[in-house]
Amino acid sequence: VLLVLDEPRRNKVYLANFDFNGKFIIDNFEGLNNKLITTVLDEFTNNVNADESLRQSLRDSIVSSIIQRNPLLDSDYKAEERDIRSDYTNVIFALTDEISLKGQEIYVLGAMNNWQPTEEYRMVYNEQKGIYTTQAVMKQGYYNYCYGIVDKDGNIDYRTMEGSWSDTENEYQSIVYFRGLGDIYDRIIGFNSFNTTTLPAIR
Repeated sequence: VLLVLDEPRRNKVYLANFDFNGKFIIDNFEGLNNKLITTVLDEFTNNVNADESLRQSLRDSIVSSIIQRNPLLDSDYKAEERDIRSDYTNVIFALTDEISLKGQEIYVLGAMNNWQPTEEYRMVYNEQKGIYTTQAVMKQGYYNYCYGIVDKDGNIDYRTMEGSWSDTENEYQSIVYFRGLGDIYDRIIGFNSFNTTTLPAIR
């Protein structure tokens, strides 16, 4: 599977693009045992923690991508399991950049590799084509990923490739630790998970 050629987003104009907040979903909406894809998508998007407009945007984008890449679908959005199955495939990532990053270690990062710069996801510069590429074996599904530059100490720089946007919709987790007198370990005494679009009022 050859993905669309990616470009850095550091200088892009800000726009809202619904995603899975870095997560991925292993699923095959086509192999549904005669169920409608639209029915499965409705069930899925109704359980997404977001407002109605974002859920509709997610549903529309998935349906659009399924239609574009799947000529086996009929007018009722049906497909036979024997025609399309979830499977592993080699996925080729390709990245271009207008500035020279020669000598930099660029990695594809996401929940699929636990945000760790593993060798499988390390980009290699293709001198002939002038792009960075790598390939990884991945299960059929929907993945969020980004590009990061890793220095010799293992620190990851996301900003150079992805930019930094103060209004980005995202999910965060806050963990509160406590160490009592004489304790030799930290105890978790509080935990909360929240989305930037559904923040509670701060008092």
